[in-house]
Amino acid sequence: EVRITREAGTDNPTLQIDTRNLRVQPRQDYAETDEHVRVDTDVDWLEADGMQAWLRPPSRIRFLSRVKGYYVPR
Repeated sequence: EVRITREAGTDNPTLQIDTRNLRVQPRQDYAETDEHVRVDTDVDWLEADGMQAWLRPPSRIRFLSRVKGYYVPR
C-alpha cells in the first residue's frame, strides 16, 4: 500500500494519491504503477488503472486507462 500526500499551497489544495506496487526511480524523480490509483483533494477525485508520475518540475502525472473522476470548478 502506498499513500502520497501533498500539503496545500497558496494555489493548490491538499492532494492524496493511494495506490499499490509503486516503482520509484529516485535519480530521475519518476514513479509508476500498473495498479489502481485514486487521487483525492478536498472536493475532487479521480480513479484510474495505472499511472506515470514525473516529479521534477514541471511535474506531471499521466493516468493510463479506465480514468474517471469528479471535478468541481473553482
